[in-house]
Amino acid sequence: MLSTELFVHATGLAALAVNVLSLLCRCDMTLRRRSMFAGCLWTLNHVLLGAHSAAALTVVSISRTATSATTLDGSRVARRNIFLVFIGITLAVSAATWGGWASAVTLLAAIMSTYAMFYMRGARLRLSMLAGSLLWMVNAWQYGSWEQMAANLLTACAAVYGAWTLRGVDASNDAGKARGGPAATALQRQAPLAATSPSAGRRWR
Repeated sequence: MLSTELFVHATGLAALAVNVLSLLCRCDMTLRRRSMFAGCLWTLNHVLLGAHSAAALTVVSISRTATSATTLDGSRVARRNIFLVFIGITLAVSAATWGGWASAVTLLAAIMSTYAMFYMRGARLRLSMLAGSLLWMVNAWQYGSWEQMAANLLTACAAVYGAWTLRGVDASNDAGKARGGPAATALQRQAPLAATSPSAGRRWR
């Protein structure tokens, strides 16, 4: 019993560490890769805690994050269609594992993260992950997981810091797009392709 409890804590702490490292990185592609790894750890943590709805949504989140990385530079139609597919999957999984009002909060967090992963980059992506972390905190609190509550708190702090470090890049990108010049493309390469998390919450999670 004690060994199982220690394993639960270990998976939560490992996922927490990877989550924070991913958000401190300026490269959006690296953020995605690390978020997928953290998602695998959080899925295991959710299962061990008995948070099956959160575990299922985290599996969807991992697939969504991997897919979104390949569509950001693709056509708008393809991105929209895949986004809608993942929204449908998220709704179906949430309905199949519904567990009351807390499931509504995690569903909202999952939908928000899905949109962010497909349509946001840089500071905006990280701010959306901040909002998602605050929503996932409710689920973590319900299951009494201090690792996940700490993860959401630290993820929120890391998201704020990451957004702050990239604020100039986003502003320059917007200015470059408004001018129709090459500035946006050059700056986007500084923060390549871009969510969480959830924990029994998080990430983008």
